[in-house]
Amino acid sequence: CNDSGLMHLAAAVGTKVLLISLGAAGYQETGPYGKGHFIIHTNLSCFPCDFSAVCPHMLCTEHISTIHVLEATKLAMEREGIKKNMSPLTWEGVNLLRTGFDEEEMMEYIPVFPVMLTKKAFYNSFYRFFWQYEDKENGLGDPCHKKEIINRIKKRIRTDYYSLPN
Repeated sequence: CNDSGLMHLAAAVGTKVLLISLGAAGYQETGPYGKGHFIIHTNLSCFPCDFSAVCPHMLCTEHISTIHVLEATKLAMEREGIKKNMSPLTWEGVNLLRTGFDEEEMMEYIPVFPVMLTKKAFYNSFYRFFWQYEDKENGLGDPCHKKEIINRIKKRIRTDYYSLPN
């Protein structure tokens, strides 16, 4: 919490948070906990970078503009009609997420605009459900639950969240 402590305090007392996630600070590990917060991050392949990496260019800081921050702030403040006036094209190369909880009360990060489904997003969703059914003694998933896991993953990877690759 050396640089995110105030964000966590704000979220804990119910203040909406807008996190600009850059560099090695991946929002999944350090983001605000709770419903209704917003996260801006780049979709560069190097994000989030490794903590030990020395980045010579910090491209992630160049992709997120003041327009992104302003529009996300208005959305977080629930200005009427702001989302319908926001163009997904304006957000090309940058993702805007809203925090929430799924039906099992697990934290989720919901894209405000549909984003391309990546292998990483798919495997993150798969692992998130699979670990619940893992046999702790053998380290293998219970075969009885495989169909349920697949159905839950299909439900999670909804087309209103993700665009499927061609």
